[in-house]
Amino acid sequence: MEFSHRHLGNAIALAADKHRGQRYGSQPYIMHPMRLQMRAYEHGYTFEVQAAAVLHDVVEDTAVTLPEIGNLFGATVETLVDHLTKRTGEDYPEYIARVVTHRDARRVKLLDVRDHLTQNPNARQVEKYARVLDMLSKGGF
Repeated sequence: MEFSHRHLGNAIALAADKHRGQRYGSQPYIMHPMRLQMRAYEHGYTFEVQAAAVLHDVVEDTAVTLPEIGNLFGATVETLVDHLTKRTGEDYPEYIARVVTHRDARRVKLLDVRDHLTQNPNARQVEKYARVLDMLSKGGF
């Protein structure tokens, strides 16, 4: 599948639909994945990485499955979203260790953590995200 801006638009539409009604502080939740997609665009990342950025929480937070992501957007986006999805029973350090095994997943997770840090996190969250940034920075990419 040749991934294009049209596919990216479809990913944005899916994320907006599935996150409808969810909140992130005082904002609609979709604003968070949209900020990641825009930052991925600013970094010159591919349409597929941008799609994964906007879809990064869809599997965790909605009824959408990884196979559905693959059917709609191809294996590359499915693999990225899989790396970005914390699995049931997986502790956070295991999850981050899995994220860093994929260069583009690591890039999206860095965007994710940095975005969380801009949204007035409490002291516990700041400490958590600082540890995550440290773990991601040791990923070797």
